[in-house]
Amino acid sequence: MEAALGYSVAQHLSLEAGPLLAVEGSSDFIFLMRTSDYLISQGRTVLDPRLAIIPVGGIGNMPAFVAVMERRLAIRALIDGAAETTRVTAKVLSAAQAANVDAEGVSRRK
Repeated sequence: MEAALGYSVAQHLSLEAGPLLAVEGSSDFIFLMRTSDYLISQGRTVLDPRLAIIPVGGIGNMPAFVAVMERRLAIRALIDGAAETTRVTAKVLSAAQAANVDAEGVSRRK
């Protein structure tokens, strides 16, 4: 799975394909993919297939990932809204602001 995700990031870097959605972990990735599969089966609107969902290995890695990747790609971040992540969430938002990411590009899941 890690190799496939690395390949996806590499493709986006070299081809400058669609946007990236940075999520905290693989469980977020699986949830979004399964939800999208379900919505397809119901004939409903799904995530844009050009969107690459990239687990970054935890909330602690999110600020650096957003800051580095936003310089080359359109990136959005989906982060946990739990109270214990408030400090790191502030870092994510700060990194996004420093990289000129629109505040609407960072979503908090509660």
